[in-house]
Amino acid sequence: MLWTVFRDLPFEQRLEKVAEAGYKNVELVGEYQKWSEADYVRANAKRKELGISFDATAGLKHGVANPADRNALLADLREALVSMEKLDCPSIILLSGDVAPGVSRAAQHQSCIDSLQAAAKLVEGKKIAGEPVRLLLETIDPLENPKYYLTSANEAFEIVKAVNSQNTKLPRGGTPRYQPSPNWAITRAKHPERARDMATDVRRNAGGIAPEDLIRIAASTYVQGR
Repeated sequence: MLWTVFRDLPFEQRLEKVAEAGYKNVELVGEYQKWSEADYVRANAKRKELGISFDATAGLKHGVANPADRNALLADLREALVSMEKLDCPSIILLSGDVAPGVSRAAQHQSCIDSLQAAAKLVEGKKIAGEPVRLLLETIDPLENPKYYLTSANEAFEIVKAVNSQNTKLPRGGTPRYQPSPNWAITRAKHPERARDMATDVRRNAGGIAPEDLIRIAASTYVQGR
């Protein structure tokens, strides 16, 4: 995620720093939202010069878990696709959003499915840079965001399976039940009581999907190259 590094430098110089570190793929998080056409030209020229690809973007204002946000989410996605085409960026990360007050978990789970199916129809048959447009559903561990709805890898697997679209995947590494976030040590030091809860949760859920099943479904569930 480019936003996490060299924030004080101009965009093109940030790409140079990333390339110097040996990276070839960069994830954007809406850095382009206020760009002019000249900004797109400069960014594309620099990434091509450095041999860098914008392999995914994120930053939509609305998530998939709240049924009241579905139309706004699809409007966000339509707008993002315009920039994705300009940047040759074929993948976009979709978030569930926070837990919706007054909405049951069952209703939010179904909203994730319905919203992703609607989004998948929107990008069906569309290609960017010769690749099918991919929708990547991201889980976030509760240590990083305790208000976030989709914290379970098990549930994320179930949602993507129910959506049943080749355009809808999980980003590789986006499974906090099995891979706690890099913020684990920091949060444990600042909030040991929450770390204990998370450790208990990980132990409780780690056996939810058998290892052989993880191997079997990984090829169809995870996007390749992320």
